Amino acid sequence: MDKFEQIKSLLYSYTDWRTIGNKKQPYYIKIKGNNQIFFYFGANHSRDIRNFQYPVLKHFWQDFLMQTEAKNAIVFVEGGKRKIAENENVAIHKDAESGLLTLLAHQAGIPVESPEPIRYNERQALVKQ
Repeated sequence: MDKFEQIKSLLYSYTDWRTIGNKKQPYYIKIKGNNQIFFYFGANHSRDIRNFQYPVLKHFWQDFLMQTEAKNAIVFVEGGKRKIAENENVAIHKDAESGLLTLLAHQAGIPVESPEPIRYNERQALVKQ
């Protein structure tokens, strides 16, 4: 099985997610191969700083930093790029896990991208249709 198929086999379809996936949050995946490492963290989008996922995410982040040494790394977040918050609590309160990851990546000098279009541009494109 190639790496793409290996990653694909670990992801849930929308139907599967609605029935079983959301009971397993947060979930995280790490796949190594050919001098590359893929880290994935599936979160519950909580803005509560006491949510159980944040210690898990921070531990997973430390593993990411140790494995990559913050070199040749990039962080992808869903929902668009976020502004860098002044601290972790503000990041979580404003933007949940995406805000926290944006802050942590900034502190480590790792670029952050979002594969999703900017919402305004997305709305404009839909209006034109």
